[in-house]
Amino acid sequence: SLPRPAGLFAFVVGAFSLVRCSAARDRAPAAVATTAPPTTLLVATELAPTADASTASEAPRIPEAAIDAAVADAMASQSIPGAVVVIGRRDRVVFRRAYGFREVMPDRVAMTLDTVFDLASLTKPIATATSVMALAERGALGLDDPLVKYVPECHRSGERAITLRQLLLHLSGLPADTPKDDFAHGRAEALRRICNVTLRGAPGTTSMYSDLGFILLEEVVRRVTSRELPAFADEAIFRPLGMHETGFMPSDALKQRAAWTEFVDGVWRVGVVHDPRAYLLGGVAGHAGLFSTGDDLALYARAVLGGGEVDGRRMLSAQTVAS
Repeated sequence: SLPRPAGLFAFVVGAFSLVRCSAARDRAPAAVATTAPPTTLLVATELAPTADASTASEAPRIPEAAIDAAVADAMASQSIPGAVVVIGRRDRVVFRRAYGFREVMPDRVAMTLDTVFDLASLTKPIATATSVMALAERGALGLDDPLVKYVPECHRSGERAITLRQLLLHLSGLPADTPKDDFAHGRAEALRRICNVTLRGAPGTTSMYSDLGFILLEEVVRRVTSRELPAFADEAIFRPLGMHETGFMPSDALKQRAAWTEFVDGVWRVGVVHDPRAYLLGGVAGHAGLFSTGDDLALYARAVLGGGEVDGRRMLSAQTVAS
């Protein structure tokens, strides 16, 4: 509901650790462990151009007070302990601000602009889908190829009709997920169980958000490239764009700047994937597990808005991004 200046296309990155901020220091850790999963929001939208194109290079007017108030309201309602907000346009970042705390238990640590966040389901578009599109652009796969061409384990009658495009668009008919225990026996067994799940609808007819579809897309990337998703995404996306603090399983140095998530089995999760299925898969999955900062996400958003290119560095062709 924030006012947006005409002619400004903006990306807003808000990343929030999940522990609540009110009186958190005085609570037992177990009380925090039941809160909701971490939330990360990335919005990349192009707004209508101004009537006078000559003003395009001028710094846009940013409603700073409204942004501050929106974050303050979220913190006051105990929805979040802190946030990083970045706003920009194709050619520049115009607003960067950190609010509140990235850790509230056992100590309070202020949020900083370089805080590293668990991106949760943003892993799907940023790492997995973009990797698939990069492979399609290189001719290594076709979006309308059947899944079974790359993952023959998914050979049951229903799954045989699923295409990669349907997986990307959540039109495969796969359910949202399966029991966590399906992921506790190694990746091969998890894949076998996913391939034997009952579809909720015929492929191409039912829209259902599915983590399973992106786990299968991760497997496609692995088999086409003979590389793990973190390595391929780094080579095809993150390094070309200069996203040097984005990846799976952060280093110890990055963990020092990570937003804390929750208290599990007597240990605080920090710089370790929150998603339970990705955690059981070792921290890497096509649906969750990616970590990043506001500034790195800004590079990705600018690249999307710039037709696949930012600051002279390209990840995808303009045609691929437009499609």
